[in-house]
Amino acid sequence: MFKKTLAALASVLLVAGSAQAAVIAAWDFSQFFGPGAPTIDGASLVTTVTSNYSDFDPTFGAGADSGFGTLYLDGTNGSTGTPGMPSTTAANFFQPTTDQITLLQTLPQNAAPTGDVPFDSCTVLQSPAEGMQTFCEDVSMIASTTVSVTFGFDLTSAPGGNAGNGFSLDFAGFDPGGSSIGVETSADGSAFAAVAGTFTLGATEAPVNIPLGTALDGLTQGFVRLTFDADSVIDNFGISGTIVPEPGTAMLMMLGLVGLSRAGRRRSS
Repeated sequence: MFKKTLAALASVLLVAGSAQAAVIAAWDFSQFFGPGAPTIDGASLVTTVTSNYSDFDPTFGAGADSGFGTLYLDGTNGSTGTPGMPSTTAANFFQPTTDQITLLQTLPQNAAPTGDVPFDSCTVLQSPAEGMQTFCEDVSMIASTTVSVTFGFDLTSAPGGNAGNGFSLDFAGFDPGGSSIGVETSADGSAFAAVAGTFTLGATEAPVNIPLGTALDGLTQGFVRLTFDADSVIDNFGISGTIVPEPGTAMLMMLGLVGLSRAGRRRSS
């Protein structure tokens, strides 16, 4: 009986410990002051925007501990703009808006990005326990011209994992005239390679899923550059992947199984 229980436990630990599908970093863009105001503090224009959702957040999957991703708007890591300069121009290329987005809030992405709280959860995002956001506005992002924005992820401080694979993107979006989306990946934020496939925005709001292939597999950090045409609108953006446990975590599981096995043998002898 003990051997059967041990075998079953080993099977469960193997499945649970081998990989974990997770939303690494997600943005609802509610950090911004409001439409046409690309600032998250009410004073300075942003150069970067930290993700405000992650499955690795220890409380609600959202808030102050959810910075496992960064949106770059200042020319760094392949984005449009001038590196080292305030993002006055770059931020105006890609800025918050409430124009023509009434249906975006009914899309599946808005329901549960992390399994804990839905997007636009202002009570959590602005709670004293999380303490991350000054503002929490119901906005999306619009491109005023052709613009490249870069989303980066960082798994180095993610509990229980040190690398990922099977990365993908999910977001809601539309373009009144319809348009294509340029999608590229990079391991260092400098050399980018196009992702195979054709990705588009339709004239009406719809969810978009983009598998990123294998270029970022096995990495703890990576970058995805998206190029949008003018008038493209996106919201509720997330980077997901399957996380591989750290070697130490797997070793502890194995040691635990060995200990259980020895204890079982002692009982049976």
